[in-house]
Amino acid sequence: MAKQEEIYLIASLLVKTPYEDLKENKTVAFNPQGELISEYFKHGRSIGELCQKGDGMLKSFDTEYGRIAPFICSDMAFLSKIQQAGRNNVDILIVPASDWKEMTLLTVKTAIVRGVENGSNIIRHTNNGMSIVSNVKGCVLAQTDYFQSDTKTLSAQVAMKGRFTLYSYVGNLFVYFCNLYLLGSFILSQIKRLIKR
Repeated sequence: MAKQEEIYLIASLLVKTPYEDLKENKTVAFNPQGELISEYFKHGRSIGELCQKGDGMLKSFDTEYGRIAPFICSDMAFLSKIQQAGRNNVDILIVPASDWKEMTLLTVKTAIVRGVENGSNIIRHTNNGMSIVSNVKGCVLAQTDYFQSDTKTLSAQVAMKGRFTLYSYVGNLFVYFCNLYLLGSFILSQIKRLIKR
């Protein structure tokens, strides 16, 4: 299909091989020549999810539309894994997902925040949840709710360029320093109080 339509095609697959205990939860990407250019296996497994665990390594590829990388669903919650997007200058993250109604807002907000942290545009298509497109600033450009919409189609335009962020290199280091400062200040105030007695 990618070759026929001369497009980049990214498909999310859940593959069950006969006589194998674990399924494959993966994305595959094809270029306009129909060649397989990326295969990414989901790294983080949800409770009860009987799938092979991927290596968690980003499988990005360059296109005339920018550097694109697929990630799957809850892998966005793994800070050490998603930071690869920022470190590798990924412009657009394609995130197929499957949620349940009660988790939708949490997973959508997580995806948007991860996009901002890593300077990537997010295209998150979701089964049983909210699909969104957001830019590097966290602005939602388009959204559709699986439970409230008759159509499952989402259309939006995203910038072809992400942006550099320091966060993808230092992570929560600033937060840790603030916590240490707060703890140190508390200990110092207690010591001073004891000395005054």
